[in-house]
Amino acid sequence: MIETSERTVARPAQLAFPAAHSLLGLGVALPDLAEAQGFYTAFGLDVEGQGSRLALRGTRAARAAPPAAVMTEGAKRLTHLTFGAYEEDIPRFKAHLDALGLKRMDAPKGIDPLAGSIWVADPDGTAVQIAPSEKTTPEARRESVPAAPDGWRYCPTRAVTRPDPFRLGHTFLFTSDLERSTRFYREVLGLGQSDGNEYVSFLHGRHGSDHHILGFGQSHAPGFHHFSFEVENVDQIGVGGQAMKERGHDGWGFGRHVAGSNYFWYVRDPFGGWIEYFCDIDYIPAGTEVPLRDLAPEDSVYLWGPPMPDDFIVNPAP
Repeated sequence: MIETSERTVARPAQLAFPAAHSLLGLGVALPDLAEAQGFYTAFGLDVEGQGSRLALRGTRAARAAPPAAVMTEGAKRLTHLTFGAYEEDIPRFKAHLDALGLKRMDAPKGIDPLAGSIWVADPDGTAVQIAPSEKTTPEARRESVPAAPDGWRYCPTRAVTRPDPFRLGHTFLFTSDLERSTRFYREVLGLGQSDGNEYVSFLHGRHGSDHHILGFGQSHAPGFHHFSFEVENVDQIGVGGQAMKERGHDGWGFGRHVAGSNYFWYVRDPFGGWIEYFCDIDYIPAGTEVPLRDLAPEDSVYLWGPPMPDDFIVNPAP
């Protein structure tokens, strides 16, 4: 098995192809926006009602920044994905799509496109927006050791510990063809594959990003599984997960993944999906070529934690 420590590094300026640098956001239709607003507010996100939609942001995002998620009313489904790219790469993306013979599309009805963006459909029919933007993925691995304000007491008190989901990290989707979806996001969006096997695939941004900004699981049909927000440390994961459980929202955690190394707690949303608190994820520097590690099936989901819920990896799509 090849470990990810065996890697070569090239400067991002040497990339011979356009590549998305960040997952900026996503869109999801949900059947009850009022219930969604209460749930995501309790999770700790900044939730703004905007007419017939909700805009979700991490706690530290500027109000003018694109939402991390846009929720519209309807039967539950993923409506679109939004990736950020450097402004100088947008013309390169247009030429790249033309060279691949991929037809550009208009933004889906009811979705406000970002200025200067281009749209294309992925193999499962998901609308994908590529927009000029500042990079939102980090520039280095973020250490997340709990604070010790007096120099030696590392466990904070309950009074000062609240979940602070400050940044959208990634989303994970079901796909009807794992190899085809992975190839599309590598060849069209310029993402790199970090880990995978015949069941799952994890993709990162080549300009420096978390271990994955996008993941796929093989299924009978496309579907939305979860999206994930970074918090400061494991204390915020534990406190946040327990608080949501006390509010009646069950979940899965506390645990640790193999793919990405991050700690997690998933909370089940009121509509049968999941949202995740995470911290301490692996970082892949800009220009790094990571030899594919073929994960053993038992490592596809987690290293340790409570037993996985029976329906955790069940795609509810018909």
